[in-house]
Amino acid sequence: NKHKWITSKNAEYQSAAQSAYAILESMPEPIAILSLPSRKFEFVNTAFVRKFSLTKEQVKGKTDDELFAKEDAEVFSPKTFESIDTLKTIKISTPNHYVKQSVLTNARNKPTNLIRLFL
Repeated sequence: NKHKWITSKNAEYQSAAQSAYAILESMPEPIAILSLPSRKFEFVNTAFVRKFSLTKEQVKGKTDDELFAKEDAEVFSPKTFESIDTLKTIKISTPNHYVKQSVLTNARNKPTNLIRLFL
């Protein structure tokens, strides 16, 4: 039955996503996931909120321009497009941060998210 197969695949996907988020949450380094194309923060781990003295609710749905100093946000924007265009992990140095950024893609290799590791 096609409906059962779809339901089963959705459950598998949800389980895998929850496991991935649990791993990211437990990491000691600040990590953020931004949705594309909106470039809004959809996930940050506890290390991120600790580093920036924010709550997850204060971060979720915000953009770089809304969270970071202007001199940092101005660096993140073009680097976001570079990541999307090349689909490669890049290093970003702003006046206040050093970040590794990668693009996550769907099965069709279409960019869906950015993941940032703040070092």
